[in-house]
Amino acid sequence: MSDKPQTLSTLGGSAVNAVHYTQLDVGLRAAMAQKLGERYGAAGASDIDLQVANDLISEMLKDAALLVRQALVETLQRNPNAPRAVVKALAVDDDAVALPLLRVSEVLTSDDLLDILNSSGTMSKMTAVAQRSKLPEVVSDVLCERGDEKVVATLFQNTSAQISAHGFDRAITRVGAADEVQLALVRRPSVPLSVLDRISVMLSEHVRNQLVEKHGLSVDAAMSLVLNTQQRMTVGLATGMDDAAVAQLTKDLYSNGRLTDTFVIRALCMANLQLFEHALAVRALTSVSKVRSTLDSQNALQIGLLLRSAAISENWKAFILQALEVLHLSATDTDQMDVGAYKSKIVERILSICADHDADFAQEDLDYIMSHSIGPGALVQA
Repeated sequence: MSDKPQTLSTLGGSAVNAVHYTQLDVGLRAAMAQKLGERYGAAGASDIDLQVANDLISEMLKDAALLVRQALVETLQRNPNAPRAVVKALAVDDDAVALPLLRVSEVLTSDDLLDILNSSGTMSKMTAVAQRSKLPEVVSDVLCERGDEKVVATLFQNTSAQISAHGFDRAITRVGAADEVQLALVRRPSVPLSVLDRISVMLSEHVRNQLVEKHGLSVDAAMSLVLNTQQRMTVGLATGMDDAAVAQLTKDLYSNGRLTDTFVIRALCMANLQLFEHALAVRALTSVSKVRSTLDSQNALQIGLLLRSAAISENWKAFILQALEVLHLSATDTDQMDVGAYKSKIVERILSICADHDADFAQEDLDYIMSHSIGPGALVQA
């Protein structure tokens, strides 16, 4: 082949160069584009002269026939040896040409994708980028910042995509109210706890409005019902999370005015000691290690001082002390008991201890423990 440096003898069955290419009909040009895309840079393709191939591809990029550019993309999209400049040029073409490349081409780098999104970042192109395997945070963050509901939902559905906490936050702020975004988020296997909590708030607001508008509940009754449900949901989400995630959650709850006494009590009644500890640490402006040390001491005076520092109401002090006693006594039983039975046993034993000690709890406090902390129907009848 060295005597034919300007020909591609294997394409189309005859010698073809860039000059001859423009004289072919659309069907032949499309067939040639497909073959060229398949063989570009392939091992053993010594009969293809890269210079001639590049000249031909340049002609194909300028080809007015969409069919030709589509045929070129059909094979270039999965060719790791495809010329990067060509792939970038095709990636800003019409959607019929660009989208397949944006979804799968490994030739495009993060910088390339950012350039493309900045220069021609339509929602359709963003959606295609959101489907890429192992999408890096730097690109995901742009989609979270600029994408519409469909783009963000597609990104959240892509479990291999890396998304930063900031990206999640911006997406939820912008389009988090959309049902498709919320559904994609709750189905995603790994999401920051603070983000899930924000979604629970949005869901709660929606439910509250429905209760008022369609079921005739008063605003106060609807808010009370939704708050109870939302708190149980948040405590449930925090169960089993690592310390860093729980620490961030409690800080977010505090800054939003939601780290209330009732939330702290609910965490304790639902046997989430980790969340209870972090909540006290945030409210008392101290470290969680100091909180744990104080609670482990089982010293009522020291625990009382901690609760005062955390501005926990005096009405709850006696209950918390009794609850902590039950948790310490029951610690060795937790591995042999399912969560629902464990929570029920905690409340039963707390109420029993309160009766034995003649504790002076307000009736509304006992009603709260019974009806809200572990959910309706959870208590075992004596």
